[in-house]
Amino acid sequence: MNKSLPNAEDLVVTILGCGKLGTAILTGFLKSHQTSNGESTSNDSGPKAHARPLKHFIACVRTEKSAARLKALFDAESSMVTILTGENLKGVQQANVIIIGCEPSGYHEILNSSGICEAVSGKTLISILGGVTVEMLTVALYSRQPSTQITHPCNIIQVMPNIAVAICKSITTITKPNPLQSSDAIEIAHSLFLRLGHVRTLPENFVDTATVVTASSPAFFTVMLDAIATEAERAGFSRTEALELSARAMSSAAELILHGEAPDGVCKKIATTGGSTARGLKVLKDGNILDLIGDAFRATRHGQHSNC
Repeated sequence: MNKSLPNAEDLVVTILGCGKLGTAILTGFLKSHQTSNGESTSNDSGPKAHARPLKHFIACVRTEKSAARLKALFDAESSMVTILTGENLKGVQQANVIIIGCEPSGYHEILNSSGICEAVSGKTLISILGGVTVEMLTVALYSRQPSTQITHPCNIIQVMPNIAVAICKSITTITKPNPLQSSDAIEIAHSLFLRLGHVRTLPENFVDTATVVTASSPAFFTVMLDAIATEAERAGFSRTEALELSARAMSSAAELILHGEAPDGVCKKIATTGGSTARGLKVLKDGNILDLIGDAFRATRHGQHSNC
């Protein structure tokens, strides 16, 4: 791959730390590139312009084991994906959009590495790290260089997608930009993640809560889904049938909410007084399920900064 930067209309995206979420994002980008030709079809708020073409992707990892995993996973798209091991600087130099997706505890080492500050100059840096603020990223990035020497700072955009980016069905939150951020960088972040699902823009003080709601909660929902599917299996369903029916039922409930129904309204339409569903709901209520969910929510939100 040529070391020079791509044309202004083309995007080369480097992902620093291609773990579970980074891999899912790369999978979604490749899927959207193959099916949509960059055309955004979302009705969400934010820029709606025709997305810039995605020219190439660079995945930066630390170990040969991780590189081998990615090579096997993206073998069919090898012309679109370059995998680098221990070469973060090279990956940043060759891209105009950088997504940092390492473990939250590793961002400082990456951004504080020699040459990274200069390599990201004037580019868009998108963070998908829970519990890591734009201020923390800025300090790590520029701690080697006096502020008076920074003539073309990069534009740091805080983004939180969920694992469904892999199938372009994520709900992604983007932190409201400050006035100093480039409108071009903001448009790039919106258009990239609109490829991968829905996008909402939220104030920075909502970031920790939004991370639980959008990124962590699918794991909570899946626990409920799995419990229902397991009971269906015990009644004689195959695992495949049980999972499909449970997932589609959960999707049905979600669609009703998205079409304007209130959660308690959905329950009232399903459960009749003294009926079987009402009995099941009473068991959940008596078991303090709402308190348990609240405890899980708060534990997740408060735990975001413990690994930074």
